[in-house]
Amino acid sequence: MRSGIVQSVLPSALIRIRSVTLALGLAAACHDGGVEPAERSFAVLSAGGNHTCGVTTHGAAYCWGRNEFGQLGDGTAENRLVPTRVASSRVFTSVSAGLTHSCGLTDQGAVYCWGGNFNGELGDGSQQNSAMPVVVVGGPAFRTVTVGEGHSCGIGEDGFGYCWGAALGPGPGGQPAPNTTRPTRLPLPSLAALSVGYEIACAVTSGGDTYCWGLEPPGVEFSEEPRASNVPLPVEGAPSLTSVSAGHKHACGLTAAGTAYCWGKARSGELGDGSGNTHHDPQPVAGDGVYGAVQARSPGHSCGVAGNAVQCWGINHLGQLGDGTLSQRLVPTTVAGGMAFASVAVGHVHTCGITASGEAYCWGYGHFGQLGNGGQADAVEPEAVTY
Repeated sequence: MRSGIVQSVLPSALIRIRSVTLALGLAAACHDGGVEPAERSFAVLSAGGNHTCGVTTHGAAYCWGRNEFGQLGDGTAENRLVPTRVASSRVFTSVSAGLTHSCGLTDQGAVYCWGGNFNGELGDGSQQNSAMPVVVVGGPAFRTVTVGEGHSCGIGEDGFGYCWGAALGPGPGGQPAPNTTRPTRLPLPSLAALSVGYEIACAVTSGGDTYCWGLEPPGVEFSEEPRASNVPLPVEGAPSLTSVSAGHKHACGLTAAGTAYCWGKARSGELGDGSGNTHHDPQPVAGDGVYGAVQARSPGHSCGVAGNAVQCWGINHLGQLGDGTLSQRLVPTTVAGGMAFASVAVGHVHTCGITASGEAYCWGYGHFGQLGNGGQADAVEPEAVTY
């Protein structure tokens, strides 16, 4: 069973991407590594299992790190230690890195995916892996995309959520739910946010209602086995949220006022409320931070952007909190280095962020090159992505 993740987007950068012409995308040639000089400013980053992907302000998609199933999309199965251009001249507005696959959204509303396709998570109607981007077929025009372990989802221009790939739990009545190789519409209209985590997914409607589903979805209590559902179920006690990010057995979300809430299983302090305890009902993250974004796309840590600082909490055995230590944190701790960050991307055991000037930094587990700094060592503080 595989499932998925979400990305932070700079509003101003997204506007620049949508206004760029296709000619700019065609002008950027594909190559084995490094970012073109004119494209050294990232607008979007997404950290996956052991790889990272990003979109530049020119709309070009790059990936780096582990690549055994083609999840970097460069046409090879070679790991990359620095950003490598995805083999496409299309103009991308966002990208999402999962465990062994990735997907990107173009300025035309089309979704392209690449990498492992064991459960149909590439959405091209097959279960064949692809080291090159393939278009998702049978769905609407999309406005978001989010992927995870073996599952992909997106919000269509019609406001409905659509998913494809591994079934996240049984269907109604406990009957087995099949995998799908093409987008299937969720019974949730008017979605404001949709996030795929590891074996779970969560969504927020335009009215602020929160739903989760999958294997032991956070915020949902079951009276009997199996503790799973392929159908979205309401998160009891949730405040009105504007965004949500699904992790493994936990999730986090934001209110319109910038208050971060997390809920679900707490094995390593990933809820950030200071207690270290499991909570089915959403709990406010400790401290007085006003967050502009929050991410929980990890089995054991979460991060958010408060002001111009990235704060992280939870497990830290490989430096994924970026505070210069390997100490677990039950409450938010500020990432070291003093950079002014505008967005954050949480991966399985590494984290990345984009500064206000578009520079990319990563920290945490680096064995496969997912930090993008040209090496394979772990980092307990942010290190610049090599261009």
